[in-house]
Amino acid sequence: MTRSKAYQISNAGKISGARILFDTNIWIFINGVNQGADQNKVNDYSAAYNDLLRNGNEILVTDYVVSEFANRCIKIAYELHCQAQGIRPDPREFKKVRKSAAFEPAMDEIRQNCLDLTRDCTYISAAGHCTIDDVINEFYSGKLDFTDIVLREFCAKEQALFMTDDGDFSDCGLTMITANKYILRNSDIIN
Repeated sequence: MTRSKAYQISNAGKISGARILFDTNIWIFINGVNQGADQNKVNDYSAAYNDLLRNGNEILVTDYVVSEFANRCIKIAYELHCQAQGIRPDPREFKKVRKSAAFEPAMDEIRQNCLDLTRDCTYISAAGHCTIDDVINEFYSGKLDFTDIVLREFCAKEQALFMTDDGDFSDCGLTMITANKYILRNSDIIN
């Protein structure tokens, strides 16, 4: 794999006219759904998002990102719901709670956030950017999650930059925007 290149998050404002895919973890930082997130990263990624928009960059979103975002947000909301009820999260009860009237406000907020992603960004399906056999075979190596392989291939084919905080991408051969120190140490830095 070709060595990755990376912009430090503080240099995102230097990027203009690019196509950029945000990883799910970035949307979770920006949308504030993870209350336990590192506040410095929340601020850094939110500021970078604003800088990138101001500089005329095209922000992309895929079905894989929206799906992963929705599923992760629902799990976070479920954990918060259980915490508020003073009970431990129980995977066997998750779907029952998700369908309940008490959970409707959380589901509505997640639905709205997902719709906002697809309306505020350029939506492109990740289908057709890689072959399923190649993804499955690479996934078997254990180096990247299934979705991560699809997103890497999407960025490569779309010639898109990738904003992520996931250290698994440290040697993926993409050009990234990140605050992740591990990625930055293992990439060629773009100033």
